[in-house]
Amino acid sequence: MNLKQRFIYKFAIGFSLGVFVDLLIKDIVCYSDKSGMFVAQHLVDFTGNYATALILDLMLVGMLGAVCNGAAVVYEIESWSALRATFTHFIFSIIACMTAGKILGWFTPGISWWNTIQYIAWVFAYAMIWLIQYLIYKKEVRELNKSVENMKKSDVKD
Repeated sequence: MNLKQRFIYKFAIGFSLGVFVDLLIKDIVCYSDKSGMFVAQHLVDFTGNYATALILDLMLVGMLGAVCNGAAVVYEIESWSALRATFTHFIFSIIACMTAGKILGWFTPGISWWNTIQYIAWVFAYAMIWLIQYLIYKKEVRELNKSVENMKKSDVKD
């Protein structure tokens, strides 16, 4: 599979995951607060009706998931350093988050402490996910190197 095909595949998976996670969170929130509102009221006011608001919401969180997951193909560009790939992925992800969050009302208008706390939490979550992925890949590389060493040793014995 070439890079473009992997991007499309990851994009589609990310869109699906974004929608699934959004619906799961909405289901939990609706169940816990018993409001029955699956979509924020400001979105209903903005779009004019509930169905359009829900579709807009699902499309935006789907696109957020699609961009974040699709942009992960930058890690597969062999000529790029890990720093360059991480920075590029981070920029795509934060722009997608800011755009979707602004439209969906996750962030208050203007600059506020609440927005600052949300962005710090987002950056922290991004860093934790990156660190976990890094440690997983580091372990896999170590195991692959060990396998290669074992193969070399067995070739020398033969």
